[in-house]
Amino acid sequence: MHESYTDSLIEDGRFEPYIIMEGHLFVMGDNRHRYASNDSRSFGAVPLSKVEGRAEMIVWPPKQWRSL
Repeated sequence: MHESYTDSLIEDGRFEPYIIMEGHLFVMGDNRHRYASNDSRSFGAVPLSKVEGRAEMIVWPPKQWRSL
């Protein structure tokens, strides 16, 4: 399957190992162009207390794919 959004190189630059403290998440943006979306690479880990939402599906690994 051709996916046109993958026609550009990922421009994330060099990123060193990052230790996530307990009770925090490392969140990733969904943009291949550097600085086009903000994520933990620019503002750091996010405390779980700041996260809102709920999980509805498990999609990885594929053998565990299911609704919650």
